[in-house]
Amino acid sequence: MKKNRILIVTVFSLMITLLLVSLPANASSYLNGNEYAAAATRKVKTTKAVKVYRCTTGKYEAANRYSYYGKIKKGSKIDISKWIMSLGGVWVVKSNKYHHDSRHFFVISAKGHSWYKRAKKQATLKLKILKSNKIYFDSYTGVYLQAGSKPQKLYTSANGAIEKSGNYITFKSIYKRVTARWNDGDNDDILRIRVNSKTYYYEDEGDFSPYNSWVDKGIINSPYGPSSKSKVVLPHGEKYKSSKRWDKIETITDGLLIDNSWELKKNKWVKF
Repeated sequence: MKKNRILIVTVFSLMITLLLVSLPANASSYLNGNEYAAAATRKVKTTKAVKVYRCTTGKYEAANRYSYYGKIKKGSKIDISKWIMSLGGVWVVKSNKYHHDSRHFFVISAKGHSWYKRAKKQATLKLKILKSNKIYFDSYTGVYLQAGSKPQKLYTSANGAIEKSGNYITFKSIYKRVTARWNDGDNDDILRIRVNSKTYYYEDEGDFSPYNSWVDKGIINSPYGPSSKSKVVLPHGEKYKSSKRWDKIETITDGLLIDNSWELKKNKWVKF
């Protein structure tokens, strides 16, 4: 009987131990500084110097402790929260300099809104990218004579395009958008090109494509400059958002000429 009691007590003790081990780790932990910092989501720029304090978290908000850390200089770009009265009336702040962790975060005690202004959002360059680079047999799609291509003869018949004879027009604009589709029948390497509502024929040599611009080694190449970006058409899959240089190109006798160049400085395209 005595052995049974000892066994029961041992099992009971083991259960209590397992229960204590299985309790959530945060049941008796400190408040999380990272969670406070997550409230700082508004980007602002300071209009005057303001004092900043470092908070060491306690096990409840009344136990949080604040210590003077320094001053944020005028013109600093930081992230802030809304005015939080439950913390004693402060703004939670974060930046590369004022970085939070599990036990610490930073606050500003300045009242009102006179010490900051909302930071301007960085403009995002948006250019048109094609969903496909294909030219189709059953429908017309927009195409451009590629920059660097010589003027092209567009014939009034498919046979004329093959034999390079008969009536034709000379097309040389790299700015004008025309439409094209592949020809039916045996001459399926012939493009039908519509120019000013009239159909012409061209034996494809790669001079016409659905795009008029491209990116090469991170540089945007286009017949248009940054002020005319709405006219830029890039190939499907092209990557351009990290580009810091823009070259305006034009066709010359021997190929391409860079007419003007810009570089991205402080979110503006500056000619150089």
